[in-house]
Amino acid sequence: MPILKVRDGININYVVGGDPNARNKVLFVMGLNASHRQWDFQFEYFSSLPDYQVLVFDNRGAGFSDVPEPPYTMTQMVNDVIDLANELHWEKFHLIGCSMGGMIVQHVALEHPERILSLTLICTRVEGGFFKSLPTFEGTIKFLRIAKATDPEVLLRTGAELQFPLEYLSQKNPEGITYREYFYNLMKKRMADVPMTTPKGKEGQLAVVKAHGLSQDQMKKLKDSKFPILALTGDSDILIRSSHSYSMPELIGAKLVVLKGHGHGLVAQSPEIINQHIKDFIEEANQKHAPVLEDNIVLSK
Repeated sequence: MPILKVRDGININYVVGGDPNARNKVLFVMGLNASHRQWDFQFEYFSSLPDYQVLVFDNRGAGFSDVPEPPYTMTQMVNDVIDLANELHWEKFHLIGCSMGGMIVQHVALEHPERILSLTLICTRVEGGFFKSLPTFEGTIKFLRIAKATDPEVLLRTGAELQFPLEYLSQKNPEGITYREYFYNLMKKRMADVPMTTPKGKEGQLAVVKAHGLSQDQMKKLKDSKFPILALTGDSDILIRSSHSYSMPELIGAKLVVLKGHGHGLVAQSPEIINQHIKDFIEEANQKHAPVLEDNIVLSK
């Protein structure tokens, strides 16, 4: 896998797929403690499409990227994204972020609006503040359990409950096993393939999450931007409460899509639906018209 030494000397691991001559350049940014492998379902799909080139990477502090001393700053995370785009000579691109990645891409778009063709925010928030940024009570308990865990089994079992609704985990997939076991096996394999995030990496990235929160002026700047914004969330997200996304049409002018019965891990829970929403949005953005809906809200099954 390629490694880029970014402007402050940190090595960032990245993967590129698809057509180098493609019109659609799509850059994905993942969330807290997560590697580029969390985008597997999106990377495989968009890389296979004609006229698409895709980039995924490990944020500093995670995966195969360097783990510098904490704390990390939003400026560093933004610069990492821009340095990667520059390395591939992407003048303009579609930008997608999930969770912490959704926070990072907001700042990329604010600081480099001329380079953004569309902005997709998945299971994230724009507002800051201690109480506003807290997960639900259930989400807080599970998050703290994961934060303190050193046993991979605890990370796997509790991680699934943090990412997906319990009712969904108890259902069986087409192969006849529960989704709890399916995602346990999937994440165990990924964990074997990619280094676990260290306490130092967790601390560094968590500082970025804690510091995030747009000002009224920044929210207005996004709302007035020339690129369209899509917000995707599940109605059962216990980590970053769904209500954060519900407010995005008003706060930043986003088109909102809500998936019923989905949690924080909706990019893995229903990848076909998510991929189609993203693809449709990219194609709408290419027409240089923001999506127009009567109430700017879509409920998706």
